[in-house]
Amino acid sequence: MNIVAIRDQNELEKRSPIVPSSVKKLTDLGATIYIEKGIGNTIDLNDKNYEEQGAKVIGDRKELLEMGDLIDWNYAYFEVGSINEN
Repeated sequence: MNIVAIRDQNELEKRSPIVPSSVKKLTDLGATIYIEKGIGNTIDLNDKNYEEQGAKVIGDRKELLEMGDLIDWNYAYFEVGSINEN
């Protein structure tokens, strides 16, 4: 299973949707974790912290969203009509 985690677009949001220890647990279960570049910046973690636990860092958000079987996101920050909910 490909799991994708993206950064929140709300600049007031300081939490991260995933932390390195969760990446490790999920990869140990056989998942492939893809994260958006800079996902941990707001909690003082860099991409290397995630890579060391098995995550693959992707810089292009559109490419990243196309990779996931499961996507961790808050789509309140997407434009209306930009998500195909079918």
